[in-house]
Amino acid sequence: MLLLQLGFILSYLGAFHSPTPHHIPVTVVAPAQAAGGLTDELNGLPGEPVVATAVADENTARDALRTGQTSGVYVLNPSGTEDRLLVAPAAAPR
Repeated sequence: MLLLQLGFILSYLGAFHSPTPHHIPVTVVAPAQAAGGLTDELNGLPGEPVVATAVADENTARDALRTGQTSGVYVLNPSGTEDRLLVAPAAAPR
């Protein structure tokens, strides 16, 4: 029994020692000419922390965020210097 408990303790320590994000769904809202390149860049990040998909408009992305289909929305502002990142709260419905 002691070995089983020790095994559980070691597995938890290993899992939480250095957590890294993996395949977090992110929705990108950007003009068509920029969306493909941006999603390719995000999907090409080392370790695959996110899985990015593009949508045509912010309302569609917000609906996906609200319903739990995505964990974050990146809104590119092509005419300005500030983009926006919307994230789901921890209490979001799934």
